[in-house]
Amino acid sequence: MRKFWLGLWTYWAVWLTLFSVSAGLFLAAMITFSLYLLKGAPSLEPEVVSALQEITLFWFGLTWSITLLIALFLVVRRLFYRCIDHRQLTLPECSGSGSIKKADLGDIIKLWRKWLMAIIWATAAQAIIIIVLRYLFGMADLLSWFSVYWLYLFVLIAGLITLPLMQARCKLVKVAAC
Repeated sequence: MRKFWLGLWTYWAVWLTLFSVSAGLFLAAMITFSLYLLKGAPSLEPEVVSALQEITLFWFGLTWSITLLIALFLVVRRLFYRCIDHRQLTLPECSGSGSIKKADLGDIIKLWRKWLMAIIWATAAQAIIIIVLRYLFGMADLLSWFSVYWLYLFVLIAGLITLPLMQARCKLVKVAAC
C-alpha cells in the first residue's frame, strides 16, 4: 500500500509542479510582454533586458500563487482512476452499488475543500515546527529563511501526509483494485 500512496503522491507532485510553474511563467511572461509593448517596445539594451527579467520575476511570484491554487483543484480529479501498483482511488456512487466511472469537478468539490484545509493545516504545522526549532537552537532571525519556495516545499510534504488521510477520513474516497 505504501508503494501506491508514494506513486500517487509522486504523480500529484510532478503534475502540480509542472502545471503551476509553467502556467505561472507563461502568465508572468505575457504580463511582462504586455508592459514592454505598452512602453513602446524600446530597444533591447542590457538595462532593458535586466528590467524585463526583474518584472518577470516579480510577476512570477504572484502568478505562481494563483496557478498553484488552480493546479491544486485540477489535480484532484486526475488522482482518481489512475492505476498505480494495481490500485486506484475511486468515488462511490450515491446508491453505494458501484463507483463513478469518470469524476467530474462537481463530484470532487466537497472532497477538495476538505483536502485543501488539511493541506493548509499541515503546512502551517510544519512552518510552526521549523520556527520553534529555530528558536530552541538560538537562531535569532526566526523568519529570515521563509520564502514562497519553502512554503511550496511544505505544501508538497503536506500532500504526502494528507493523501492517505483523505482516504481514511473521507467516506467519498475508496481504494479499489484495477
